Order: sequence, then structure tokens, then C-alpha cells
Amino acid sequence: MNKEEAELVLEKEKLRKEKIKKRMHEYRTNPQFRKKNADYMKEYRLKQKKILEEANNIIINQEKDKKLSENIKKKSEKTIKKYISIINKNHKLFNKTGFIDNKLLYKLYTENLEDSEEIIITNDLSYLKDLNKFIEILKNKYQNNLTLRSNLNPYLLIYKTLSNLKNNYNKFSKLYSEMFKKKNISNT
Repeated sequence: MNKEEAELVLEKEKLRKEKIKKRMHEYRTNPQFRKKNADYMKEYRLKQKKILEEANNIIINQEKDKKLSENIKKKSEKTIKKYISIINKNHKLFNKTGFIDNKLLYKLYTENLEDSEEIIITNDLSYLKDLNKFIEILKNKYQNNLTLRSNLNPYLLIYKTLSNLKNNYNKFSKLYSEMFKKKNISNT
């Protein structure tokens, strides 16, 4: 290839690019194309937003579950033993002849329970299903707010962890926080 042929090839390429540029400019300035492109981009952004929100929700839920299990596992031996003794003491209020497996309670606060173990604990603590009656009995037994609070703490964790009782957790948590709001107001 000589110099003239090379210049001719470059000139043809330049003209081809200019034609494409002109055609694309006319295409982009066409109102139909602009509307179609705007609609396409809107759909694309909405799809991307949904994907990001879904991914965010999954990560947030996993982090919440992880924090919940870490909080339960971070309890000291002394705290766990105290919680178990509180549950045993209060269990006598609700079930005079019943027995609670302390090993299962310990496992509840330190590890994940199997389904069969959850059923056993839920059956042993069947009085937790009737939340209002449970709280009323404890309120009558423990008139002091601090004592009541310390006696409700172990149950808060039980409501969090046992899948059979999770539907009552929000209600229990709300009642629990309301008691402290009233306590704080009365102290001021």
C-alpha cells in the first residue's frame, strides 16, 4: 500500500464515521427515540433499585440474626445461671408440679436449639403463650419495678429465640419498654 492508497482508506473511514455520527445525532434528536430511551432507562433504574433493596434487606436480616445470636452467646456464665434460677423460681408460680430441664435452658442461652428441644421448652413454659396473664401474675408478685424488670429479662431472650413464641416477642417487648418509661417518669 502506498501513501495515496493509505490516505484514501483513512478518508473513507473518516467519511464513514461522520455519516454514522450524523445518523446517530438525527436518531437521538428524534422525539420518539428520546421517549423510548427514557422509558427504557426508567425501567432499568427501577430494576436495579429493586435488586439493591432486596440485597440490602437480606444483608440487614442476616446481620440482625447474627447480632441476636451473638448477644445471646455473649451472656456470661453468671448471668445465665441467674436467668435460669429466675425462670425456675417463677416457674413455681405458674406450675406447682412442673419441672424444667436446666440443661435445655442453659443451651437456650448459649447455643441454637434443635426443633424437638424448642418444643420441650415451649411445653414446659406453656404459660408464656398467654402473655397478658403471665405479666399480670409477675406484676402482682413483684411490686418493685426493678425487681419486676430483673424477673422479666430472661423471658425477653426466650421470646426472641423460641420460634413458637416469636409472634409474642413484639408485644412483650413493647410492654417491657412501656414499664420502663413509666418507671423513669415516676423517678423524675
